[in-house]
Amino acid sequence: PYAGIVTERHVEQGEAVGVGQPLMSGLSLEALRVVVDLPQQVAAGVREHRQAYIITDEGRIEATDVTIFPYAHSASNTFRVRLELPEGQYGLYPGMFGRLMIPIGKIEKIYIPRKAVTHVGQLDFVIVDTEQGAVRRYVRLGESGPDDRIEVISGLTAGETVLIASP
Repeated sequence: PYAGIVTERHVEQGEAVGVGQPLMSGLSLEALRVVVDLPQQVAAGVREHRQAYIITDEGRIEATDVTIFPYAHSASNTFRVRLELPEGQYGLYPGMFGRLMIPIGKIEKIYIPRKAVTHVGQLDFVIVDTEQGAVRRYVRLGESGPDDRIEVISGLTAGETVLIASP
């Protein structure tokens, strides 16, 4: 009932076949889906948000439908999830390895201007404006962010004012 590619022929011409016996297998590159087994800790987040994205060289593709099978695989404690992709060709082919992005929660990150950080040896410091005045505070830094900013993993809380020394 669809245009596609024959992937396997199960019987040869002239061979007798039985009722319900498959004659050939095929696929359509226009209507693809992704099937993945997820750990049960992640499956709960998928049930709540019902969103998933496939990451390809061409970008991010959002699944149009997310189906979570209602039982776990007893040996691996994983849940099977089927993601329907929108029609079209995205450089994906059946059997390929891919990356899946599933939002299961939100996390707030603190980014500060890179020039607010002072390096002393292997330690990183910032100057924070407090009620007692300017205080030098040790921070742990993470990954680079947008606009020449850097993530602060620890040492600051949201809402604190970081001072930048003028040159």
